[in-house]
Amino acid sequence: MELSRAADTSLIQTVRDAAEALRRERYARQVRAEFAALRANPQAWQEYLAEAELTAVTDGVD
Repeated sequence: MELSRAADTSLIQTVRDAAEALRRERYARQVRAEFAALRANPQAWQEYLAEAELTAVTDGVD
């Protein structure tokens, strides 16, 4: 009985890990698509870069 429970726990964890990997991959794909769309619009891309420059946090190292 204990062996079965350990195998089930391992299978459950494997499924959880696979679901999390899939979630991360879908998120990364969405971010890449949104950046590609942003880059395809030169004005929007320049506005994005300007805003990123204004909100950049430096590490304090000169």
